[in-house]
Amino acid sequence: MDRLEVPLADYNDDLIHWIEQQVSLLRVRDFKHLDVEHLIEGFEEMVGRNQRELCSRLHVLIMHLLKCQYQPRRKSTSWLATINEQRRAIARLLERSPSLSSAVERMARQEYAHAVRSAVIETRLPKSAFPPEPPFTPAQLHDDDFVP
Repeated sequence: MDRLEVPLADYNDDLIHWIEQQVSLLRVRDFKHLDVEHLIEGFEEMVGRNQRELCSRLHVLIMHLLKCQYQPRRKSTSWLATINEQRRAIARLLERSPSLSSAVERMARQEYAHAVRSAVIETRLPKSAFPPEPPFTPAQLHDDDFVP
């Protein structure tokens, strides 16, 4: 006998309802009615979203560390709070997805040029004021006590 008693939700019409229904189907192990293609797509999107969040958080963190290092007299509690918040969010993300830890150094290198560009805009310093390679180690990026 078929377990499905309600029409399948459409992935494109109501994502939350679709997810709830897919979870219900999984719980009762009704694999026949699962929307496998969209489940795969959703999982891939979840991975990408976590990677994008890590890159974004590293961008903001590196930019603020650069501002602190190259404009130490302008270092503010706002900058320090932003650094703290980014580190906290990165730590939380890595707790939920430990496999991303191995990508921190690569992503930090990848985001560095963009962070420099943002720092140039915010500080009005020339791009040449900043080193061409990231000056911060992964350990420094994670260290709550490190502020240049």
